[in-house]
Amino acid sequence: MTEETVQNWLNTTYQDKNVSKIELWNKERGEPGKLTGELKIEGYIKAEEINFERWDKEKFKDEITKVTINNCPQVKKIKFNNNKITEIAFQGTFLNLYWLDLPDNKLAKVNVSKFPNLNRLSVARNPNLTEIEGWENLTKVEFVNLFDTPGLNNQKFNKWKEGINSALGLTPKDSPLPNDWENKLNDLKNRPTQDDLNKAVKDAVSNKEKEYKDYINPNDKDKLGKAAKEAGFIDPKDKNALEVAARKNGMVSQTDLDNSNNKVKDYENGLKGKLGLNDSSLSTWKDEIDKLKKRPTSDNSDQIKNILGLKPNDPLPSDWQNKLVPKTDLDKTKNELDSWKNKFPNETPDTVNKKVGDASQDKANLNEWRTKFPNQNPSQVKKEIDDLKSRPSGSGTGLSAEQQQKLNGYDKLEKQKQWLLNFIKEDKSVKQYNQILQDFNKIR
Repeated sequence: MTEETVQNWLNTTYQDKNVSKIELWNKERGEPGKLTGELKIEGYIKAEEINFERWDKEKFKDEITKVTINNCPQVKKIKFNNNKITEIAFQGTFLNLYWLDLPDNKLAKVNVSKFPNLNRLSVARNPNLTEIEGWENLTKVEFVNLFDTPGLNNQKFNKWKEGINSALGLTPKDSPLPNDWENKLNDLKNRPTQDDLNKAVKDAVSNKEKEYKDYINPNDKDKLGKAAKEAGFIDPKDKNALEVAARKNGMVSQTDLDNSNNKVKDYENGLKGKLGLNDSSLSTWKDEIDKLKKRPTSDNSDQIKNILGLKPNDPLPSDWQNKLVPKTDLDKTKNELDSWKNKFPNETPDTVNKKVGDASQDKANLNEWRTKFPNQNPSQVKKEIDDLKSRPSGSGTGLSAEQQQKLNGYDKLEKQKQWLLNFIKEDKSVKQYNQILQDFNKIR
């Protein structure tokens, strides 16, 4: 059988400190030989289980003597069975540890104060064990094995547990301690003793005697009346004083209230009569009053009738507001008129409309030119006519009817062009006549 120090085995086997489990037996590598000496497990921050329990306890008799576990905050289970451990130290935090098995060793003391969530503890067959330090912090423990620990045996623990259960009034005796057993015991310790109760009663009686010392005998009417008056109380027979006090506090008499209600009713009836309404709801009155507020005053009523073409004695129609041109429309029309005056200071809408009509006719004439002279521009036609004119008369080369028509058409076109150029300078519809000018230039 091979033998090596447990520290050397750990350093060689678990070089990666990010493992989640440290264990002797592994399916791939099997189990190591006999392990001896001291062991320090440090910095395995992701390890959740540290298991040095042998599968074959008879074949392997390890002799680990001391264990230190440091900075392993995620560990949940720790098992060191069948060794010769005399000391085990826990350094760092162990908030997740709930399982601690240390049976069959040589421990004299175990400190469990850092394990607030410990649920299972086994220290059986540790003959030298005399103390479990921090035991009072284990509020969640449910299983404890102290078998064959003469210095701290199971029977002693059970009696201690039964004593706590009895003090807390819990049954049955074998049930685990409640998680809040320590708080319950503290509550019992903090309860007052009989002496505390006696002193409290004596103090209460003494204070009451002082409190009642200045009380007035209910049969002493004069003192009672004086005290009541000083305290601000009013004699119920003093009606004037009662009325003054009531008014100061915002109260009114039934007579005042009835008078106010009558005034409100008179006002309502008068308002209904003025408005000619039967409905007494506030919303109906408000709507009717809003309508009246929107009606014109006597100062501008005649002006509105004049605009609508009504006689002074004619009533205003209910939709008179809709018939009036909105001010925004009047402003728009005024702006358009101002623009017209600036562009056509000497023109009327009729004269401008006539020009627009003539321009449309000019465009039609241009289209007619394209039809008559599809392959010639005006310059070519004019040159042809000029050539014919230059020939001697009587030679049989005078202008034909078609040629004369061409010449007339060209002259007319020249006049139209000049007219368009002049008109475009004045007219606001420049885009339309620019198009006509472009058509003219295309065929020239």
